[in-house]
Amino acid sequence: MGDRANYAILHNGAVELFYSHWGGVTVAEDIFWGPKRTEVFIRKTTPETRWLNNVWAEGGVALDKDRRRLTYYGREWPNEKDVRSVYEDLLASYWKGWTIRRAEEWAEVAEAVGVLRESVTWKPVAPLPVQLDSLGRNFVHAYCRGLISFRRRRGCWFDCAIDTPLRDVLMNGADEVLAALPEIGGLEHLRAAFEQRREQDEALKLGDWLSEFCVIDSVRRSIRYSAWNETEWAFPFVREVWPSWTFGAAPNSTIQDHYAFTGREAPVDLIPTPPASPPNRTDDECIRLIIERIEGSEQTKDEAVKLMGGLVGTMSGVASGGVVLSVAPGALVRTPSTNPTSIDLIKVRLQQLRKRLKRRPR
Repeated sequence: MGDRANYAILHNGAVELFYSHWGGVTVAEDIFWGPKRTEVFIRKTTPETRWLNNVWAEGGVALDKDRRRLTYYGREWPNEKDVRSVYEDLLASYWKGWTIRRAEEWAEVAEAVGVLRESVTWKPVAPLPVQLDSLGRNFVHAYCRGLISFRRRRGCWFDCAIDTPLRDVLMNGADEVLAALPEIGGLEHLRAAFEQRREQDEALKLGDWLSEFCVIDSVRRSIRYSAWNETEWAFPFVREVWPSWTFGAAPNSTIQDHYAFTGREAPVDLIPTPPASPPNRTDDECIRLIIERIEGSEQTKDEAVKLMGGLVGTMSGVASGGVVLSVAPGALVRTPSTNPTSIDLIKVRLQQLRKRLKRRPR
């Protein structure tokens, strides 16, 4: 549990590495105030000798003082196009004379200070097969992962919802999987679970739950799968336990594509809610949202450690029989503050005001 981040400083050819267990969620806020304050912030975090890999890293910063280059990586924010554009415009004003780049993947941060990509990239190992008799148990918790459609003879398709990653199901091999799927139950179980979903569940339709699709065709001995990009690494291992079967990837497949492949139409309730149109807010509204985010970053840092502390306390109270709990390094350490002041935030507003006046026709 965490939002792990690495921070690297390259100066005079030497790299210093630092770590924060919760820093990944506030990278964009912590680098906002320019190179000097960013370096001060980084040096308040924990010195480290080992880089995170692409599985564990949620964020990070490469501060290359030799070439005056900033490379940052953050999954959390800003992720909407309009806010991101205004944020990057403001960021550039605090980093004058520096080249700024937002990394699309974790390895780019390490490469920015001369570290080889291979050393921060996780090397896949075979996933563990899930116990097939446990499939479907998460329906009572209103959770579903994906859909498998399979047939043993022509024209007879059966749809089966799965509540665990597709790769872990398939790792059991053909005979075991095909024997187990009919016992899991069809869409009626999935529909019943959806009616019992939690109030905070953001899904509007049943299709909003589904993220992985798979067609298992015993007639043709073929598998067609569409899964999240981060699970693609697993399928070479899956192929080994399905010898003589043909695999086909359809990474951008939709539920409509999935059903069309089997010669059927997708049930209406399995078609996900259309994505909302991307917002196109005014610069002033984006500025307001950016300031709100920056003002709230200190509370975000407090809450992360408070949550972890409460969890450790609860688990300590439950543990018995000589069980010793170990806490991940840095899990109870708060990400340092960047201490934005009221004056800082006023300056952000004034920058945007000056730009607005420059654009005004004379």
